[in-house]
Amino acid sequence: MKKYFIYPLVISAGCFLALILWFLAASRPAGKPAPVNFSVSRGEGLSKISSRLEQRGIIRSALGFRIYVWLKRTDDKLQAGDYVLNPADTLAGLADKLLNGKVASKRVLIREGETAEEIAAIFEKEGFFTGAEFLAAVKPGRLHLGKYDFLKDKPAASNLEGYLFPDTYDFFIGTTPEQAAEKLLDNFGRKFSPELRRQAQGAGRSVYETLIMASIVEREARKPEDMRIVAGIFWSRLARGQALQSDATLSYFLKDKTAAHSAKELETDTPYNTYKYRGLPPTPISNPGLAAIAAAVSPAASDYNYFLTSTDGIVYYARTYEEHLRNKRKYLK
Repeated sequence: MKKYFIYPLVISAGCFLALILWFLAASRPAGKPAPVNFSVSRGEGLSKISSRLEQRGIIRSALGFRIYVWLKRTDDKLQAGDYVLNPADTLAGLADKLLNGKVASKRVLIREGETAEEIAAIFEKEGFFTGAEFLAAVKPGRLHLGKYDFLKDKPAASNLEGYLFPDTYDFFIGTTPEQAAEKLLDNFGRKFSPELRRQAQGAGRSVYETLIMASIVEREARKPEDMRIVAGIFWSRLARGQALQSDATLSYFLKDKTAAHSAKELETDTPYNTYKYRGLPPTPISNPGLAAIAAAVSPAASDYNYFLTSTDGIVYYARTYEEHLRNKRKYLK
């Protein structure tokens, strides 16, 4: 009878020894010397994370990683975030980074209505790269843009102004200007969705025209309800062949924040002077958020033809030019 008890014990011991040897082999570094950027999403489980680690060549075995984390009783404590992982590290070292949230990223806030130059200055201030490097990256011909169908009607000579979507981002330390620009473009493609683009085109407007309008609306109004009314006023002016007369477009050229320009400034000869030239300016004048884009796509109809925004952000509308002048005298002091 003894041998019937011994054989299972020997087999079990052999299997356990084989498992230990396999686990030690799986625990060795994957061997690739170059660090790899790796993101863990909030709520992502151990199984999916370990599989992606193996697919990226960061670890030898997803199962080995799962066993290691499970043995430490920390399988539900992998931290979301952006990491730089080195395949030359041990399994224990890699797990330690993910379990303790040793992220290698920095949060960057890009506000609605900021220009490419202002965004470039933010990246420089945060220590990623110089502003000049970012502006060079968003110039025509610097990025491979074929995967972005929303850029098809962008003039070839125009940079990516308007498409650098404002949001809160986490960027890896060591992110290049090109990678940063692509992350903003990826977000733009999600937010200015195919459905919104179809709605814009259904109204007889190109994506680029809609984006230009959204960029103006973003700088002229603050609240979503005002944005829709302002967009309606501007589209109506264009339909009638009336000049937009937007101080925001001239401010883009003059690089100022002036709400109402002087008579001399209004004589500035530039296609961004929409007092002097009819139609849309040649490019977007800012990088608009979703509310401004939605307003440009679905403007509100009204019988207003004029508006002004006071220094405290309140928009005052007028039907006639005389009413508009009264608002100016009353609210622009």
